[in-house]
Parts: sequence; structure tokens; C-alpha cells
Amino acid sequence: MAPALNASELPAWSEIAASWPRVAEPPRVDIVIPAYDAPDLLEACLRHVFAAASRTPVNVVVIDDASPDPAVATLLGELAALGLLEFRRNEANLGFPATCNAGMALHPDRDVILLNTDAEVHRDWVDRLCRAAAPARVFTVTPLTNNGEICSYPVFLRDNVEPLELSDGELDQLASEVNAGIAIEAPTGVGFCMFLKRAALDEVGVFDVEAFDRGYGEENDLCRRAITAGWTNVIAADVFVRHHGGQSFGTEKVKRIEAAMRVLDEKHPGYHESVRRFIEADPVGAARQALDAARVKRRNGGRAFLMVAHTRGGGTERHVQELVALLEGVGTAVLTCRSDPYDPRHFRIEDPLLEHTPNLPIVDLANDPTRLGDLLRDLGVCHAHVHNLADYDPSAPEHLWFAFGHAGITYDVTVHDYQSMCPRINLVDVTGVFCGEPGVDTCQRCVDLMGSDFGRPTVWSWRQRHGRLLRDARAVFAPSLDAAKRIQRYLPGLEVVVRLHPELTSPARPASDQLRRAVAPADRSRLRIGMLGAIGTAKGSVLVSDVAKLALAQKAPIDFVVLGAISAPGKLPPNVKMSGAYVDDELGSLIEAAALDVIWFPAVWPETYCYTLSAALRGSLPIVAFDLGAVAERLRAHGRGHLLAMTAMLDPECVLRELIAVAGAHRDGRGPQERPLVTPPVTYADPLRTYYGL
Repeated sequence: MAPALNASELPAWSEIAASWPRVAEPPRVDIVIPAYDAPDLLEACLRHVFAAASRTPVNVVVIDDASPDPAVATLLGELAALGLLEFRRNEANLGFPATCNAGMALHPDRDVILLNTDAEVHRDWVDRLCRAAAPARVFTVTPLTNNGEICSYPVFLRDNVEPLELSDGELDQLASEVNAGIAIEAPTGVGFCMFLKRAALDEVGVFDVEAFDRGYGEENDLCRRAITAGWTNVIAADVFVRHHGGQSFGTEKVKRIEAAMRVLDEKHPGYHESVRRFIEADPVGAARQALDAARVKRRNGGRAFLMVAHTRGGGTERHVQELVALLEGVGTAVLTCRSDPYDPRHFRIEDPLLEHTPNLPIVDLANDPTRLGDLLRDLGVCHAHVHNLADYDPSAPEHLWFAFGHAGITYDVTVHDYQSMCPRINLVDVTGVFCGEPGVDTCQRCVDLMGSDFGRPTVWSWRQRHGRLLRDARAVFAPSLDAAKRIQRYLPGLEVVVRLHPELTSPARPASDQLRRAVAPADRSRLRIGMLGAIGTAKGSVLVSDVAKLALAQKAPIDFVVLGAISAPGKLPPNVKMSGAYVDDELGSLIEAAALDVIWFPAVWPETYCYTLSAALRGSLPIVAFDLGAVAERLRAHGRGHLLAMTAMLDPECVLRELIAVAGAHRDGRGPQERPLVTPPVTYADPLRTYYGL
């Protein structure tokens, strides 16, 4: 639909007429606009035409195809009287092709631009179309548009109705800069806005009114006839014209297209195959990609951070999102790099705050990594932050290392887990618990036996590959001292900076009724052992199941309540309850609704941080965990928690006994009074300086 025109804010037509450039030389191009009803749409089109003065001498011809609405003739009569355009009117409705033919016949010494009334043009669009038409055998030139099938942007072959972050005029300006002079040969022109060279019209004729009646397909037929005669059609990638689309025929559009395709099949048997080949090759893709990249760079001003992360969610994803929020909050744009979950060799770089950039390339690690470096430069990346490569191809560390060097950008690495030490990532071995970090030979036997997400690579070469990425980083961060020391043990001399994760808390909100009902105690006489978050194998799901089964066998009155979800082999015993997924802001009220007696962190690997521990520390419930990793480190730092020996990971009976003792003491009031953590989490108000040290 046409944009609303606020008459009070628009210049009068007399003012436009006074400023419209008059040139001494005769027009070289006729802009022919067939009009039928829709006076508002027509006025919007003409205002754009007269606001977009070009150096090429033009004559604007509008032919009213017997519009029933008298406002069309009134508007055109006024503009003709002001000398802005040449106004013609058909006595009877002839349809689009015949009206275009009449317009093209008016001045047989001029080239022609056919322009729909539902199109909006900008700046020196005529000059750029003419430049694209300069080669001797170019017949038609069509610009990029939001709605033009093979000319469509940003999504190819689609009507792009979604608004972008910039105006059409700004997009046209961007296209003129990044795609300057680029014209792409195409199997046909698209008639909403199409330059036609007079010499070709003289040779091949005009639209076939008899075959295409009132419209659709006539330009395809004309372009194919021209190709047969040795002419070419091109898409001008440095021009963008808005096309609202389908205004003339309404619900008849589909029927007209189907009829036109049948006629084209009869007249030009190879037409659809040529279009299919063009679509498959997509030679316009590079121009669309350049526009996407330019829009990204336009938003970030040529200086952006790149966050490299996996697609598995969890604490890594939360940390990435909070760093993005902090950096964007101080005016530093952030891009993200994520792998394709279906092909670890492929990944894509995107701007999470910029919608509709589908043409940014999928990076293939099988290709030369210099391409990735070039892309980083094109997108304005000045610094990268590698968080996790869990979903990437094993070659990703060396490809990223090379690409960063090729692009001349610095990068940091955060240790979220132990992938750089072991392809099994979490240091859990065949026993199902923490391996104790044995020698490389034992590690290799474990990987050979158990496999990993990356197959069964050679551990020493794996460490060498990741080690180079870490050693050449500007900074390596770890969210806990425990994690920093573990990494330093296998990379001696590596400086690892401890940076606690920022935690951007939002106001707490009540958990949904569905979540609260899922965890509400049915029998308050039973002890309630709570666990928080997503409990997978490394988080202790097998141990939780074993402890719960043991409690069931002993007929102990205990419920194990997972505020989140748990995934363990086999069927969970009935005394394990789950709330299901929650949002972070609901966790506090969910803990309250569950009426827990203790919170247990059953992780059997040395966690590097733990966001759900922060939620537990803000409450007054006793906390039980193993004496391992960042959880134990943080509990000691806050003077909280009951730490179990690591050997208890293999002793469900010991764990059950300790949980019953701590939970019972809390319920009876015999346990120590736990003091909730009141110190706000670190938020890094100036992240460039206080977090990154830049």
C-alpha cells in the first residue's frame, strides 16, 4: 500500500515545479507511467520522481488509462499545467501493455523508463540506470527492489514487506556506494521499473498486446525476443526502488500470472529453464551480500566486537548475551558467530540487533580461511571474543586463529569449559564422574573408548591446536580461579585473567502458575531436595537418579525436585519431580513455591562458574555440593555450603545420608543460620575498561 501523505507537511506542487530542473537540451529519456485509479499511490510515485532529480534530461509522461476516479485526471491536469509532466488519457481502458506501448510510441527518438505507480525512486536513479544501459547491446535495466522476484532484496525471490532499519532512500544510497557500476546479466527484466533502449525497441518491437492482453508476462516476452536478437538484460545492483506490488490487479494477480506463464511456455520454450539456471547460480547474491554487510557496518560505524559461541544455550549463552547488553549499552556494536547445528563446518556471522540480513555468507571451514578474515574486515570487526567452539568442526581453532591474523584483529578467549584440554569437554571419564586430569596417555585411552562430540581425535594434537589459539590471544579469561589454574596446568606460562561473569539481574517476577503447581509439595511431611537448572550427565543426572532410587528403596520420605529439567538414562524414579523450563527472573519465586529444605548441586565435573548458584546464594536455604570446581570455590568465598568429598560422587549412599542430615537439620532448626548474599553481582559499568581492560 502507498505511504500516507500528510498534505500539511508536503511542498506545494507549484514549489516543486519552480525547483524542477529545466535543461536546454531535449529529453533523452521518457519516464512513462501508466496510471489507473489509486490517486494517492500515483501522487506518492510522482513526488518521489520529482524529488529525485538526475542529470539525464528526462520527460515525465503519465497516461491515465481511463481511470473511473476523477481525482487522477484532476491531479495530472494540474501537474501538466505546471509544466511538470506530459499528460495523456485513454478514452477507454486499454490495459497496462497497450498503455505502455502508447507511451513508448510518443517520442520515437528517446529511450524509455517504464515506471509503475506503486514504485518509489530516489536521488539520481535515472543516471544510474542509464550508466548500466551504456554498453551497446544492453536492452533493459532493472534495479534492485523489495518486490521483484530475481531482483528482490533482502530475500531473493520474495516480496520483502518487513521494514528495515534504514529508509528506502538510505538503502538506495548504500547500494549506489557498495555496488557502484555493478550490472548483472539476467534472463529478463522486471516491468515495475525498467529502462528500455530505443535501438532495441526499433529492432524487436514493443509489448505483444494480443498475447498478453491486460498484463503480466509481457516484459518477459519482450526481453526474450530481444535476447534472440542478440540483446541483453541486466540488473543494476547500484539502484534500489521500492515496489509496493500487485496494486493494479488485486485478486486477479494469480490468475494472470498463470495465464502468462502458459503463453511464455508456448512462445519461448527455454525461458523457464533459463530462469531456473539463473536462480540456481544466483549471480545477484554477491550484490545482496554487499548490501547486508554494508548495513551491518553502517550500524556499527566500522568498529564491532565479534562473539564466537556455540548454539547449546546454558551459562555460556547467558554470559554472551549479558556481555552483548553491556557493550551495546556503551555504544559498542556486537556481532555473533554461531555454527550450523546440522553441519559443524559451517557457521554464520550476524548482527543480533539487525534483522533481515539473510545474505551474510555461510562460512565454510573447508574454504580458504582468508575469506573469513576478509569478511570480518568487511563487517567492521575490530576485536573478537571466542567463548566456545563446542558445535564447530575440530579445525575451527586454527581457522579462527589464521582468520584473525589475516584480518589484523585482536581476540580474547574465555574458558567456559575444558574443551581446549579434552575433546570430551567436561573432564568426565568412563566412571561417569571427574577424571582427575590424568596424563595424556590415559586421556587418549578415554577418548578412544568413549569417543566425543568430535570423534576420536589425537589428544596431543587437539591440545596443540587449541593451545595456539589461547597462547596468541590478547587475553584469556576464566570466571573462577579454579578454572584458571586447571588451564594453566596444561599450558604452563599462559596468563589467565580471572573475570567473574557479569550478572544483569532483572526485577524478580512470580513463576507461572503452571510451574508453581508442578513443584508445589503434595505432602509437607516429606523432605524436599532441590536442584536448579538443566541437569545433564556432567551436572550429575545419573547420580541424582541413583540417589533417588536408593531413597525409594529405603522408603525414605524424600522428594527430589528439579527446578528446570533433568535428563538421565532410563526412567526416572517417581520421587523425582520436574518443573520444566523457566526464565531466569522466575527462579527465586519458583524456589519459594517448591518449599525446599536444601539445594543440592550434583555436578560431577569442575564447573567454571554456575549462574544458578548465584540464585541459591541469594536465599537462606542450605547448599550441598561436591568439593570441586567453581561451585566449591564460590561457596568457600561466601562462607556458605556443605561440601562433600569428591569420592562421594561414586557413593550414592553417602550422598543420600548427607542430604538427609543437612535437610533434616534445616527443617528442625538445628542447622546453622544461612545468611543470604546481599552484595550485588559484578556488572562492569564500563565494560571496555573494567572487563576487557581496553
